[in-house]
Amino acid sequence: MKESLLMHAARSSHVLCDGIVIVALLVSMAAAVVGAGPPTASVPATASAPALGTLPLSLQPTELTLVDGRKVQGQLACEMDDRLVLYSPNLGSVASFEKRFVAEYVVLKDKKKIMLNPARPLTAEESDYWGWKGWPDAAPEKGPVPAYAKESWIPPKRLLVWAKPGENGDFSKTESWLVYGEPLVTGKWWDEQTDVLLPSAPNRYILVSGNHPELPEGGRLSYTARHIMVERNGLIQTSGCSVFGNEWVHRGGKTGIRFGHTWAGSRNTYARFDFLPVMPLGTSDLDVIFGVGEAKDAEHYRPESELDIGQYLGVSKDGNASVELLGCFGSRDKFIATKGTAIAGPDMQFSTSNRNSDYVHPGATLVLLDGAIWGKRGDFGIRNSMDVYGTLQAGLPDRPLTRDATLILNAKDYQGTGSHEFGATGTKDDAGMRLYPGGTMRVHSSDPAKARLVIRCGLSDRQSSVKLIDVVLLGDAVLDGVVFMDLWKGGLRLKDLKQKKAWKHVSFVDCQSQKPEELYAVYQKDTPPSGYTENPAMPVLSFSGGKPEPAVANDAALDKLRQELEAAEARCKELERAYRAIVGDDDAFCQGIATYGLAKVEAHKAKRALWLAFAERLKATGTATTPEP
Repeated sequence: MKESLLMHAARSSHVLCDGIVIVALLVSMAAAVVGAGPPTASVPATASAPALGTLPLSLQPTELTLVDGRKVQGQLACEMDDRLVLYSPNLGSVASFEKRFVAEYVVLKDKKKIMLNPARPLTAEESDYWGWKGWPDAAPEKGPVPAYAKESWIPPKRLLVWAKPGENGDFSKTESWLVYGEPLVTGKWWDEQTDVLLPSAPNRYILVSGNHPELPEGGRLSYTARHIMVERNGLIQTSGCSVFGNEWVHRGGKTGIRFGHTWAGSRNTYARFDFLPVMPLGTSDLDVIFGVGEAKDAEHYRPESELDIGQYLGVSKDGNASVELLGCFGSRDKFIATKGTAIAGPDMQFSTSNRNSDYVHPGATLVLLDGAIWGKRGDFGIRNSMDVYGTLQAGLPDRPLTRDATLILNAKDYQGTGSHEFGATGTKDDAGMRLYPGGTMRVHSSDPAKARLVIRCGLSDRQSSVKLIDVVLLGDAVLDGVVFMDLWKGGLRLKDLKQKKAWKHVSFVDCQSQKPEELYAVYQKDTPPSGYTENPAMPVLSFSGGKPEPAVANDAALDKLRQELEAAEARCKELERAYRAIVGDDDAFCQGIATYGLAKVEAHKAKRALWLAFAERLKATGTATTPEP
């Protein structure tokens, strides 16, 4: 009788609503009578009536066996017609498993094994589409455990699952979701105890916030969530968001935040974006957004190239709580750490655009771990590239560096001779990075001679031909394991030269002067580095990207440098043609761009050598300006 009641309830209580069916409360009541596991949500093709209720959120420890034989431990939250939705064992992640990839599963409570598919290897296309690599909140097999992997999460107030993966919709409509747990309240748009899942789909689908004239600022809608998970081909667009738990955007997924994207709250969390890096960070203005779309295969959708997840990315964590940023992504403007700790995780690549400085406020900390790369993706000639009022750190005491981490800064236009898209100009006091009085800088390394913080110049295509930087350290900087690259002579400016006596394992590479003692200077306001000021030709030449070479002829040394630059640029053109010819293979395409990007680094070095030689020649001849071509 109990079984027939459940089956009857499941058949008779499907409710139609805007093309989406929500199983009504009668299923919840029947499931409670029977003591069954999470309910099945059936999603037919058409629907039209309003939702009447929610589904129970009853998590069941479960083991999946994938068709390729791998095991997945989790907690089953619900079963849809075509997929199973599981939480990770610690409830720090939620994911959907399409049934075509599942051989069998067992709900451990009743030990009943449910067979779905025979065992088989995944095809290359299936691996590219799905490619399960484990729960991101799990502790690593080796090494220190990240703070986010130590967190234990309780079930949320509610779980929202987009009911029709692959179909566009208005995410602010209550009836657009399968709702497990407490009912949604119209107009609230979720809260700090709401988990959200956009399941994978073979085709791209976009969720937008609809029209809300009742909201201020032209109807801007921002959402608040605990965990938010966006799988392959899902895209959610809105004005802003605050994430209090974990965020996981799979390869092929996307979050498009028009304004602010903030990680908040008092828990240690992660934000993981499984995008492919397109170019070595800092080598081109086009390395993140535009490079992929200009290829011959532009119609082949490559969401990995759309790495900007918002205009302003911010961290506002309570106390010592942290968010560890994983993967490859960036912002259209700037990054702001207001409070708490932002951790650039192992091999993470993060970029911001060229409108504002990045900020680490008092009381906030930015940490770079093994292989992390952080900086601007394009030239940023005005203001400081990074303002540090709080703490900048490489490595953690319990997770010291075992490999280099990289901070990318930008050449500055000290005289305002360059241009900027917003009409602003540089000042004599601009710097690549500025550590303010009261700020702190530290390096925690397992071997400071081999695992270092590398600080270098961005090598993008615009504005600066010389590509040299300065670093201003006016706060408490105690360094052990730092490589300064691309410095101006006098470009490492300190409040007092005595502070470097406590430094260890500090080295210099590819700087304007080969003598380390010439690279240090005492900071003086509104005074550019000595390598810039002592040569009257430098203000013109240093920020002359895209302009013709000075008309200097009959110089064998210059001719040799020209030939080296021409060869490097020819190599870049060859590699550019090669990657643009690749069709239908994302990985090969991105690898081709990466190879091209590395060649551009060599071309920039060759150009710097030539233009520094021009500067010395013009200085020697007394010519302070670039002759007309």
